[in-house]
Amino acid sequence: MQIKREQKMNAYKRRKINMKKIKKVNSYTASLLSICKDKSVLSIGCVGMGNLNEINRQINAGTHQLYNLHKICNEVVGLDINEKGVDFLKEKNLNVYKYDVFKDTLPIIENKKWDILLLSHVIEHVPDIYKFVKTIIEKFKFKKIIIAVPSAYTFGAILNIVYGYEDIDASHCYMFTPASFVILMKSLGIKKKSLMIDKTLNLKYKEIKNKFLRKPIILLLNLIETNLFANCGNIIYVGVYEK
Repeated sequence: MQIKREQKMNAYKRRKINMKKIKKVNSYTASLLSICKDKSVLSIGCVGMGNLNEINRQINAGTHQLYNLHKICNEVVGLDINEKGVDFLKEKNLNVYKYDVFKDTLPIIENKKWDILLLSHVIEHVPDIYKFVKTIIEKFKFKKIIIAVPSAYTFGAILNIVYGYEDIDASHCYMFTPASFVILMKSLGIKKKSLMIDKTLNLKYKEIKNKFLRKPIILLLNLIETNLFANCGNIIYVGVYEK
């Protein structure tokens, strides 16, 4: 009996995902825009990271997600806890509200059923990630939820480990793998409809100072990342939740 009990305790379940079968996209920004086009979208954590100058730079460069969604969706509303950022986006004629998921209520938003609820590179910044997502999916009505998060499996992260160090965004509380993220979503009751890997090249080349070697090294590293590390990249999860 004792042996059987110990065997049962040590029989840990494994979660295996075939990385080769996960759909690859070249830019999560472009892919999310195509999914959200002509839809009603509620974007939580819509301001983005950085100060107001950085947000303005992104808008001018055409890379600010909420600003781009505003152009192609039937309706877009953004919620964020960053009051200054919200005020700045309002000046750009975007429909945004200062909103704390845990404290605030906004019936006009909460009672509407949205085509898509979007959390794009948001949840990794929240210490109590389970409570945060659970509160959101219980509070809002939506047909689909899209969550984009940083992956621990990027070429840049692996390259750093080879060189003996780790380098992450200091505002990130979490990094994920496809399997661990699927497990998290399952625990929240969010059923997977699709899973994608963002293949946007993520290496930074500031340290290559030699102007003669810089271009060939960049080409070589991009070639290696695109081919040998084809299954590495950030994670995009599309799911549904039935209350």
